[in-house]
Formats: sequence, C-alpha cells, structure tokens
Amino acid sequence: AATTRLCGCGQGGGTDRLRDAAWLEKALKLSPDQARQVGALAAGLGRTVEGCGGRQCEARAAAGDLVTAATFDERAARRALGDMAREQTESDLATLRFLHEVHRLLEPAQRPALSKLVHACVCDGCASCARGGAGRGAVSSEQ
Repeated sequence: AATTRLCGCGQGGGTDRLRDAAWLEKALKLSPDQARQVGALAAGLGRTVEGCGGRQCEARAAAGDLVTAATFDERAARRALGDMAREQTESDLATLRFLHEVHRLLEPAQRPALSKLVHACVCDGCASCARGGAGRGAVSSEQ
C-alpha cells in the first residue's frame, strides 16, 4: 500500500479517509448514483496509489541497500530518493484529481461538506502549515 499522507485524517489506523468511497458516501450523504460514481473513481484511484506505493517501496529498498555497501554511492542514493519522491507526488496528484472529480459530482449544497473534510484532513492537524494549527491563521473551509 502507498504511504500517501496528503489526507490521512488520523483515523482508521492510517487509512486515508478521503479515498474511502464508503466513508465519503456517509460523510457527504451521497445519492445512490453519486455513490456508484465515487466508488468507480475510488477503485481507479486505489489501483494508481497501490502501483505508486509498490514502486516507492522498491526505491526505498534500493536506498536501504546503500547503507551496507562498501562505499556510499551518492548518485544511486539521489536516484532512489528521487524515485521515492516522484511516486509520492504521483500518488498525491492522483488523490487530488480524485477529490476534484468527487467535487464535480456533488450538488452545490454538498460541496461545503467536502471542503470541510479536506481542510480537516489536510490542514487542521498540521502544526507547521500556515492554514492549520492553533494560532497559525487557519483558513475557513469555505475558501
């Protein structure tokens, strides 16, 4: 499984709630048709994130192998770290694309709920983010 932390919400043992179609169905009060569409989008996202996670683990293993090598190969280390970062970026990009598509499926009255969920998952728990954390200039979920 991928290690994407973009939208962890700290629930479900690290399960990324914003990628969980069943959770979104309840949280956003989706219609049956919306739930079906979100489920299909989530299945595609799951395949993408799983692929990214596998490739990220391969790169992490390659980086780990450098620790026991006779000499440190900085070029190989940079390559492995770059591969890890690239897969994390692709996973996060797929998650953002998924959430954008979910937003487009929602009725106007449902959209503020998604915005609040996204901000709760991404910003509210982040002590170093300008949008999250107590006294850090939290931004309204309506923005």
